Amino acid sequence: MGCSSNPGYRQITVGDASASVVPAGRRSLRATDNFEFDPSNGKITSCTPYSEQDKSSHVRGGIYMVHVGSWGGIITRIINFLAALLGATLPITGYYLWIKRLRGKNTQNRNKSR
Repeated sequence: MGCSSNPGYRQITVGDASASVVPAGRRSLRATDNFEFDPSNGKITSCTPYSEQDKSSHVRGGIYMVHVGSWGGIITRIINFLAALLGATLPITGYYLWIKRLRGKNTQNRNKSR
């Protein structure tokens, strides 16, 4: 798929002399075709399709998809949310058990002193 065939788009980001276009069929917002244009007349001077970009941009796009949870649809988003919720509750339950243990030691010390 070259730069000349962009029947639909999901997102277009325009800079001073460049534009990034995400075609409609792509799952990642990082999988962009990059265009450079002349700002004085708007004529496109160069185009780099996503398939011809370096591998590091592909890897960064994959890492970003995993980071935001968009790589596997709604099921993986739910799993990512539950994993994050579990990770957030671990410190809370740890403090709860620690405080419970401290209170138990204080009760045992009071009973021994009586």
